[in-house]
Amino acid sequence: MAVQMYIIRIKCLLKDRANIFWTFLFPIILSTFFSMAFSNLYTSETFQSIKIGVVKNESYDNNEEFKSALKEASMSKDKDGSKLFHVTESSEEEAIKLLDENKIDGYIKMDDKIQFFVKTSGLNQTITKSFLESFEENINTVTTLASNNPGQLENIIDDLSDSSNYTEANSGSNPPDMTLNYYYALLAMACLYGANWGNKEITEIEADLSMKGARINISPMHKMKLLICNMLAAFTVHSIGIMLLLSYYIYGLKLDFSDNFNYVILTCLTGSILGISFGGMISAILRKKEVLKGAITSAVIMLGCFLAGLMIVQMKYIIALKAPLIQYINPAHLITDAFYSLYYYDTLDRFRLNIVLMIGYTVIFSIITYLVTRRRQYASI
Repeated sequence: MAVQMYIIRIKCLLKDRANIFWTFLFPIILSTFFSMAFSNLYTSETFQSIKIGVVKNESYDNNEEFKSALKEASMSKDKDGSKLFHVTESSEEEAIKLLDENKIDGYIKMDDKIQFFVKTSGLNQTITKSFLESFEENINTVTTLASNNPGQLENIIDDLSDSSNYTEANSGSNPPDMTLNYYYALLAMACLYGANWGNKEITEIEADLSMKGARINISPMHKMKLLICNMLAAFTVHSIGIMLLLSYYIYGLKLDFSDNFNYVILTCLTGSILGISFGGMISAILRKKEVLKGAITSAVIMLGCFLAGLMIVQMKYIIALKAPLIQYINPAHLITDAFYSLYYYDTLDRFRLNIVLMIGYTVIFSIITYLVTRRRQYASI
């Protein structure tokens, strides 16, 4: 009997077009738009050397320090051959003409001090101005220190020339990708949208909320046994949909979730159960119509996904800094962070913490749902 009710309930859920769309099709459509928006994010053109002119006059010819600094900045230092400046030496008249024709971003003229002439302001002009200011500051520093302690001139120049880096980049086994958090948060939203399925299951066994619930309460079948069958059916349909969405991510959008694929599946299944149990608890507590309960549930889920970085990826880090407690009570963050930890971290400590919290909240939501619905009676049906 229970197996038959389970199969019948699966057939009923597959005909629920609204839940099918919002839980499965909507995330697929949204993730496709994400992919279109992010497709060229890391394939844009590489840095182009800044084209500047230098007025070749007596002051410039006699300033070996500046010529040396400009030459060093115009040399390729990277494997791709990129350099900061592409310098054109010319007369002032030729430099003005090149600037008017937009063939250079600006030109430098040396007299008593360094002058930089531009036609418009922009990033290239700002970089060049910063370079010139840095050069002047270093020259002034060397001049001042050398006048006070001439014997240390060589050491002073060595110190200013030293560009040692005291930090070491360590990004783990996978390269950093800021766009992945959007997909993680979207998948978390799809998991938590299982709440709509849990909401529906509770509503349909309550006699004062639906005609079907009235018939169930006068039938010989135990209400709790029927609820378990229905919840299992909801989990089956919802988890299959989540697996299809995950397959689209991996094989359609070519997203890299990590080598721990079994743990990725575990996160999806745990998130699905969490969403269904959350919706069941909300529906059991609120004695309102299904539409209103669905609206409240969706609002709570979207708020949680927003805080997990679905709309603004930096929100995840803002919450971690300003209100870290929210991380541990936000189901959307727990699901997103589980995917995040599998991709970026070499250990499973953070992943295990997220899974344990998700299972803990699922148990709490289920217990509350059971306690609220098991003894509910009706004066008349």
